[in-house]
Amino acid sequence: MLPRTLTFSISSLALGALSCQLPTPSAFAGFPVEPAPPAAVAAGPPDLPTSAEAESVDPIVAVTARYLASRRMGLAPHEVQEVAETIVAEAIRHDMDPRLVLAVMRVESGYYNFAMSPVGAIGLMQIMPATGEEMAIDLLIPWRGPQTLFDPIANIRMGVAYLRILTDRYGSVPTALAAYNWGPTRIDRRLRRGSPLPMEYAGLVLQAYDGGRGARSS
Repeated sequence: MLPRTLTFSISSLALGALSCQLPTPSAFAGFPVEPAPPAAVAAGPPDLPTSAEAESVDPIVAVTARYLASRRMGLAPHEVQEVAETIVAEAIRHDMDPRLVLAVMRVESGYYNFAMSPVGAIGLMQIMPATGEEMAIDLLIPWRGPQTLFDPIANIRMGVAYLRILTDRYGSVPTALAAYNWGPTRIDRRLRRGSPLPMEYAGLVLQAYDGGRGARSS
């Protein structure tokens, strides 16, 4: 499970009701991450309403949709709305903060749905086809080859579920993020050897998660 400071505290989810406590920047205090260049993480995910401000997920979806609408996603407005709904729904399903999902998405693809990396990672959460095919089987998502990963809803479902698997596996959000970027095989090898883990990517994501909050509050 994620550390308590990173999870939704869900006491009731009947008819879409949500009781949650979103983490604050101090939730990551003490994690061994390397700082990233400030320019790389400007304008991170938005502050989202907590249970004290909303009795349902609708305000969280609305804030997320407005934020995504201001980004170059390459999607129609109704698709952006569906993406926001999926981010929040999958975050709840996997006991994860939607702002962490947004931070991964920002670092991976800059929110551009049709992003493709030089090594072949695809879509919003930059999923490799081999990983995508495995996750599609687990999640009962029809697999039509790598192009499936350009479906933003499928991509988000796979990416959030995969991050949840990695977090459960390592018991550490930064280590899970490192494995998301480098692959669990490489991370396992380094852990067995006692070698330092490559934490630059985790630092980028966690700074994107914080996203200028200090600057806004000053």
